[in-house]
Amino acid sequence: MSSPFDESKFNEDVFSAPSFKERERIIEEKRKMFEESESEEFKRNKQKMLDKLKETREASRSTPPETESYVEEVTEIPDDKIEKPQTPEQAKNEEEDEESEDEILTIDEIESLVEQAMEHKAVGNEYYKEGLWEAAIGEYTKALQVCPKSSNSRAVFYGNRAACWRNLLEYEKTIEDCTKALKYDEKYERVLLRRADAYERLEKLSEALEDYKKILEINPQSKLARKSVQSLPQQIQVKQEREKEEMMGKLKEVGNSLLGLVGLSLDNFQFNQDPNTGGYSVNFQNN
Repeated sequence: MSSPFDESKFNEDVFSAPSFKERERIIEEKRKMFEESESEEFKRNKQKMLDKLKETREASRSTPPETESYVEEVTEIPDDKIEKPQTPEQAKNEEEDEESEDEILTIDEIESLVEQAMEHKAVGNEYYKEGLWEAAIGEYTKALQVCPKSSNSRAVFYGNRAACWRNLLEYEKTIEDCTKALKYDEKYERVLLRRADAYERLEKLSEALEDYKKILEINPQSKLARKSVQSLPQQIQVKQEREKEEMMGKLKEVGNSLLGLVGLSLDNFQFNQDPNTGGYSVNFQNN
C-alpha cells in the first residue's frame, strides 16, 4: 500500500529541484506511482474518508479559515454528492458552459449555487490529496459550471484546476487557468507563482519574470520571487543571444542559397561598421 500523498513534501521537492528536467522527473515519478496504486487504495479509503467528512459536516458550518495547502481546502462534503470521477476529456466537453452568462438570480439562488460549487470543490480536494489529478479536474470543472460568474470563489476553482494541470505536465493549460483565476483576483500570489513556474518550463522567461515581479509587489518577503527576479534577466539575455545566432544562421543559409545561383556566397562580402556613424559599408571580395 502506498503512503498518503504529502502535498508539502511534494511541492518542496519540485520547487527545490536544480533544473526543469529534474522537476519534471519528480512529477512524472509521482504520477506513475499513483497510476499503479491509486485505484485500489482509493477504493479502500473512500468510505472511511466519507464517514469522517460526514462527521465534520455540521462543525464546518462555522466556516473555518482555509488552510495553506497547495489547493484551497473545504471540509464540507455531503456523502450523496460523490460521483464517478471525470477524465480531462469529459471535463473538456463541459467547459464551454464555464463562462456562459449568469441568468438573473436571487440572493438565495446565488448562495445555493455557491454551496453546490463548494461541494464539488471539496470532492476535488479529496481527489487531489490522493493524487487523482484527472478526477480532481472534473470536480473543479463542475464547480465552475455551477458557480455564479460574479463570485470571486471562481479564482480558487481555476487555481486548483491549474495545480492539477501542472502535476500532469500540461503547462499551457496551467497558464490558461491561472490567467482566468487572476481575472477574479489579480493579487492571488499562489496562482501567480504557479503561472510563473509554467512559463519557465515553457521557456517563456520574460513572461515568468513579469509574474515574479508582481509577486514581489504583493509579498516582498518571497524568497523564490526575489531569487528569480535576480537570475532571470541573465537567462533571458542568453536565450535572446542564442535565438539571434540561430536566426542569423538561417538567414545566412538563405543568402548563400540565392547567391549560389551566380557562383557567390556571403563570404564574398565584408561588412565594416563606421565607429562614428554606426552605419555599415560593404566591400566585395573575390576569393
